[in-house]
Amino acid sequence: MSQTGIFVVGLIVYIIVLMFIGWLSARAKSKGKGFLTGGNSVGVLPLVGTVVATCIGSGSTMGATGNGYFYGWAGALVAVGNGIGIAAILMYMGMRKRKHATLAKELQFLLGGGKEAHKLITAVLIFVEIMAIGGSINGASKYLCYVTGMKDVLAKLIITVAFFGFSYFGGFLSVVWTDTIQMGIIFVGFILIAIRALPMAGGYGAVKSAFEAAGNADALGFYGIGAYGTMAALTLVVGSFFNAFCSASFYNRVANAASDKVCKQGFLIGAVFDFMFGFLPAIVGMSCFAICTQRGTPLEAADYAFSYMATVALGPVLGLLLLIAGISACVSSADSQLISSTSMFITDLYPEFLHKELPGERYKSVSRIIMLCITLLSFSMALYAKDVIGYITNIFGTMMPGIGVMMILARFWKRITWQGALACVFGGIGFGIIYLFVPPFKAAIAGVFGGPAIVVMIFALILCIVVSLATPACTLTEEERLAKMAE
Repeated sequence: MSQTGIFVVGLIVYIIVLMFIGWLSARAKSKGKGFLTGGNSVGVLPLVGTVVATCIGSGSTMGATGNGYFYGWAGALVAVGNGIGIAAILMYMGMRKRKHATLAKELQFLLGGGKEAHKLITAVLIFVEIMAIGGSINGASKYLCYVTGMKDVLAKLIITVAFFGFSYFGGFLSVVWTDTIQMGIIFVGFILIAIRALPMAGGYGAVKSAFEAAGNADALGFYGIGAYGTMAALTLVVGSFFNAFCSASFYNRVANAASDKVCKQGFLIGAVFDFMFGFLPAIVGMSCFAICTQRGTPLEAADYAFSYMATVALGPVLGLLLLIAGISACVSSADSQLISSTSMFITDLYPEFLHKELPGERYKSVSRIIMLCITLLSFSMALYAKDVIGYITNIFGTMMPGIGVMMILARFWKRITWQGALACVFGGIGFGIIYLFVPPFKAAIAGVFGGPAIVVMIFALILCIVVSLATPACTLTEEERLAKMAE
């Protein structure tokens, strides 16, 4: 069998086995509301697994490997922001005491308990998750296309069936346990590949010599900041922080942990694991640069570093392991985002529009219908609107700092109003549109800051404070807010 055939067959077997394990692990606790909550019984091990696997996506693997290829240790910068973001999520532990199942519900409470902003913020959070799923489909399909030469449509279909199956058959617990297995695959895969790749390059000394010969010795300094640029590195870390901190899927894990102690342990351990993982793709990328330099075959684009290592530098066994690890990183993010967006739809939007709670016995059937609709929408966007997905992903990428600033202020600043919160969120969208479609504006910001994250953060902070101070403050007590939400 050819190497491509080995890759495809191995991947399909892997997906089928994971689906079965997910279904088996969730049978007892996937009835009624348990389909989306897992019976609020997630322990430390599966919590760490699902948190880390959800956080590690194509940016932390393929993107970080590419950064490692060009900028050395800067390939580990994304993991710094992600790790801090995961730990910061614990500031929302209060949602456990109030028994709020979603981030949107907790934000409704913090913003006064009213419904004025709840629908809009929930819709934005769901749409961000849908776009993130589309991004995960695109990211995972790149692995398949690069490594196997598979057609783009077929690659995206395989990836979509995989994460949909993980979510559909067993619900939340299925996602948690398949994520945990995938986290193990991701770590073991990248550790073994890093151990193999560095000697292939001739050791760290040869890697250092290759970067020095290319006039890029700073790439091997502290996080490669000398090569990447101080402001660009700070912008990347800030952007990565908000991408993790603002992801609604993590807050489902906060709500569904077995206890407060388990929740704290799971997220803190997960933050450390994610931080440590960041060095692995950086090592793979740097080794790839040295190998390509020695062979006289420099890569045209950073994205090719991952596929080069899988198909050229490594044999079929390690190549398959690298492929599965990379795809696992994307699929484990997509299934978590699918469960999260479905949960917000059922918990937050369904009661708002139909003015009644969904009966427990209908949770599983209705949730599966919503999952299917969200999956089809995400797949369609990924399939037919590649350029649009790129633009919208960037727009909402610039919006994440706005959401993050709003979330931090809502948690610690009692004077924030729902109007100020909306100004933060939609101000970020407006900023994203301007950043994308006004080239001089984009060039000016990118030239100074290396990206939009820091500027959006400052802009959103000022906008939220000004609008909040200009609008009436909420004077309701916690009990009154909860009562208002129950109306």
